[in-house]
Amino acid sequence: MEKANADWEAAEILHGSARDSQRDTVVYHCQQCAEKMPKARLIQLGESIRKTHDLVQLSRQLHDVDPSWSWTAIEPGKPWITSMSPSTSKAGT
Repeated sequence: MEKANADWEAAEILHGSARDSQRDTVVYHCQQCAEKMPKARLIQLGESIRKTHDLVQLSRQLHDVDPSWSWTAIEPGKPWITSMSPSTSKAGT
């Protein structure tokens, strides 16, 4: 989760800048965060991770072993990224 959080923080910092040239880097870090979060939870649960960048596939794999996992649409106030909502008591930091 630490690496996912680092990507999230990088995206927030870059998103706050006024430079349009950094928008693709913001998207990259958001995607990396979104990919690392379910992978970290799968590892935490002792599951093997499929080599994929498919966020839907990862979310389904995680939901199969952890029904509390949810992937919500768009988080209010953050229209530039979808939000992930693993149970914080299980997911850790």
